[in-house]
Amino acid sequence: MAWRDTGGLIYLKLKVTARPLPDSIAVEQFCRYDARLLRRLFPLSPGPVALHLEIWILPDTGRFACYEVMADKIQEVFHV
Repeated sequence: MAWRDTGGLIYLKLKVTARPLPDSIAVEQFCRYDARLLRRLFPLSPGPVALHLEIWILPDTGRFACYEVMADKIQEVFHV
C-alpha cells in the first residue's frame, strides 16, 4: 500500500508471468482471482480518501504493465 502524491491510497499487487499476455482478455483471465480478492478486501466505495487497486504485471519483456481493478473490469493505466 502506498500514498499517491496526487492524494489517495494505492494498493498494488505485483505478478510475474513467463508467458505473453497479448490482449485484455488474457490479462483478465490471468488476474481474475487477484482482482476478485482485491475487490473483496478493499471495497471500491467512495470515501474521504480515494483508493486505487492496481495489479502490476512483469512479463518476460522486463517492463511492467499496470492495470487498475475497477468494479467490473480491469483497465490498463499508464504511469510515468
